Amino acid sequence: MISLILGFLGTLLPGLASTIGDVIIKNRQTAAARQGKEDDAAKEIVGASLLAITEANKARVEARKNEGAWGPMGIITFIVGLALAYHVWLIVLDSSPFHPTIVFKFYIVPWIGFAKHEVGSWGVSTLGKLHEVELAILQALFYVGPPSAAAIVAAKMFRR
Repeated sequence: MISLILGFLGTLLPGLASTIGDVIIKNRQTAAARQGKEDDAAKEIVGASLLAITEANKARVEARKNEGAWGPMGIITFIVGLALAYHVWLIVLDSSPFHPTIVFKFYIVPWIGFAKHEVGSWGVSTLGKLHEVELAILQALFYVGPPSAAAIVAAKMFRR
C-alpha cells in the first residue's frame, strides 16, 4: 500500500508541479507583455508630446521672424530698455558731485565744463524689487561680459 501511495504521489507531484509552474510562467509572461505594451504606449505619448512641443517652438520662432526686430516684443523690449537706461543715467548723475554742462569760454565759445552738484539732491528713488533686476542687467552687461558684447547685441538687434 505504501508503494502504491508513493507511486501515485510520484506521478501526481511532477504533473502538479508542471501545471503550477506553467500557470506561474504564463502569469508572468502576461504581466511582462502588459508592461511592455504600457511602456510602448508611454514611449509613443512622450514622442508625440515632444514632437508637438518642437513644432510649437518652431512656429513661435517663425512668428518672431515674421514680426521682425520691431514686432510687438521688439518694441516692448526697446521701450523697457530706454526706461532702464534713463533711470540708470539719472541715478549716476544724482550720485556724482559734478555734472557735465555747457559753459562759454571767453563768453563766446561753447565748451563742456563741470557744474557742482549736491549728491542725492534729486531724490531719484530705486525701483524696489525691480532694482535687483536692473542691477542684474547691468552686471550682465559690464561685469560678466565686456561692454563690446553689449554693443554687439545692440548692433544685431538693429541689423534685423
